[in-house]
Amino acid sequence: MIKYILLFCLFSFISLSAQETSHFDKICIKTIVETSAQSMPKAFKIADSLYNSSDTPLGKAKSLLLIASLHRQVGNFKKSLLYAEKAKYNIEQTDNADWNLRITGYLATQYRIVGLYDKAAEYVDQADVLSKKITVQSNLFQAEALLNQERAYHEIYKKRYQKAIRYAEISLASLKKINSKDVSYTNYITANSYELLGDSYYYLDNYPTSEIYYNKANTLLDSPSPLQGFVFNGLGMLSLKKKDWKQAKESLEKAKKIAETLNNRELRQQVYFNLSEYYDNTGKPELASQYYKKYIEISNLITKEIQELVNESYSKLNSSNEMYSQRSLLKSFIILLLFVLSIGLVIFFNLREQKQRKRFSEIIEMTKKNSEMNAKSVLLSDQESKEKKKDDSPMTSEKEVHLLKSLEKFEKSNLFNDKNMSLSHLASKLNTNTRYLSYIINTHKGEEFKTYINRLRINYIIIKLTNEDIYRQYKISVLADECGFSSHSKFTAVFKNFTGLSPSLFIKYLDEKPEAIDKESFEKIEH
Repeated sequence: MIKYILLFCLFSFISLSAQETSHFDKICIKTIVETSAQSMPKAFKIADSLYNSSDTPLGKAKSLLLIASLHRQVGNFKKSLLYAEKAKYNIEQTDNADWNLRITGYLATQYRIVGLYDKAAEYVDQADVLSKKITVQSNLFQAEALLNQERAYHEIYKKRYQKAIRYAEISLASLKKINSKDVSYTNYITANSYELLGDSYYYLDNYPTSEIYYNKANTLLDSPSPLQGFVFNGLGMLSLKKKDWKQAKESLEKAKKIAETLNNRELRQQVYFNLSEYYDNTGKPELASQYYKKYIEISNLITKEIQELVNESYSKLNSSNEMYSQRSLLKSFIILLLFVLSIGLVIFFNLREQKQRKRFSEIIEMTKKNSEMNAKSVLLSDQESKEKKKDDSPMTSEKEVHLLKSLEKFEKSNLFNDKNMSLSHLASKLNTNTRYLSYIINTHKGEEFKTYINRLRINYIIIKLTNEDIYRQYKISVLADECGFSSHSKFTAVFKNFTGLSPSLFIKYLDEKPEAIDKESFEKIEH
């Protein structure tokens, strides 16, 4: 559901004081809205020029946020966060609450995209405090509208669609209080709330109401944008549900044109999947397989980039903690050698426990996140996905897509817990040969068969331990048998290899912090 988050990036930049927009701000807005859609290199050149010509912290903050937004549009999460954090540093040197709010909201959104929810929550809280400092009433209403849209994104991610609807409606109520001269801006953020409502009602299977809100959003959008692309994609999904194939193709082709013109990966991901469904249902398997492969490729790319950024963020956090501990030990050593030795031991064990608890929290968060993204595992891994080979597939495109879908069904079953599971055994069940199956797993899952099966098994037992309290009462040997391992020791070794924690320690942390588990997020994570 990354698409729900993408739209806020644009509004984090556009001025809340639309009535009195400066020449500098107008250039920024034109760059992010128009120039970037025509030529991204030109947009970056303008942004760099604005930064170099800025001689105040406010001007630098605006320019840096523009650069961050452009990097976000092309899918560079790392640089987007880097420039946004620099913008935050500069805006903190001023007393401008309006821009501080926008930059803070942008950071909250970006950290939520990459799965760093604690960090995102910190910025959401900061944004809420900053909104109370806004004195201009129209600006306050706009801030309330955007904050409630952000809250709606959170609720959609958690599949709490009724709450998302409530926040989207509150956002609309705030927007109605605005008397803005910039009608196009107000229409755009109003359309954003309508699109949120369309999505929420769609996932509640209330298709007639969903269509009403998608159409309301569409009437307010007069030029191609990511938001308009998602609206057309939503209308296309509704037409697929109604089996109105002609209308489905028309809407999805419009969404595809916008996605590819703007090079919006999240929109392309959604559209390619729905076009695959369309062609599958209209008897064109070759086109269906082409779009499904495109969907798989872009999904893996997005997952890989987010995974790398999450791993890097946790690594930097741990490095920072270790450096701080070393400085503390050095200072204490000057005071008293024996004291520092005792403190050193305490710090050592505390740091080790902190790392283990962070790893535990990381697994829980990634479990919830990857349930939305249909990722292959809930576990963070140092192993990077292998690059797909384009021209050396031993099978036809249709056969490859068919095997991928069969493998997805296998992953949703519990057959991988069979102790006799082997490459030949699974190939027989999927009505294929070991060469084809080995190629599919190596190319699309990025690992060998044994590692792939072990990852599924550990993923399965983590979800069981998290979601069903009774599993935490079982002996480790019972858990090992449950997920297909031949012995207690082998299960423990594989579990620790994937998670960095022993099974008993993982269970201990689950029992100590039941509040860390959002049961709603795990209800539909079944194999």
